[in-house]
Amino acid sequence: MARYRVLFVSFLWVNAVMADQVHSQSTMAIAKSVRCLVCQNQSVADSDAVFAVMIRDHIEDSLQKGASEAMIVEELTAKYGEKIRFNPKVQGKTALLWGLPFLCLVFSISLTRWRNKCG
Repeated sequence: MARYRVLFVSFLWVNAVMADQVHSQSTMAIAKSVRCLVCQNQSVADSDAVFAVMIRDHIEDSLQKGASEAMIVEELTAKYGEKIRFNPKVQGKTALLWGLPFLCLVFSISLTRWRNKCG
């Protein structure tokens, strides 16, 4: 009987360790997609700022409560704004910023071709 208790306790311990590793990996995956507002060009996963530690703890708590990655990122975006995302959503405001480089490329190619044709 003692053998089964040891086996059962070992199983519970391994299960708890595996669950922690899964949460840690999920936390780091989410933290890499979120910008540290103190460090600006670092993700929350890479930063050691107090803000980054606080956000990582918040992500871990939310995961333990059963929140999905999308829910956590949306909550952080609602609280801190789009600037917290490394890859902001394409919206009316940001569509021009996403499309402007392409438009400049097309304009420069057209202008070059027109000048070569005329000259």
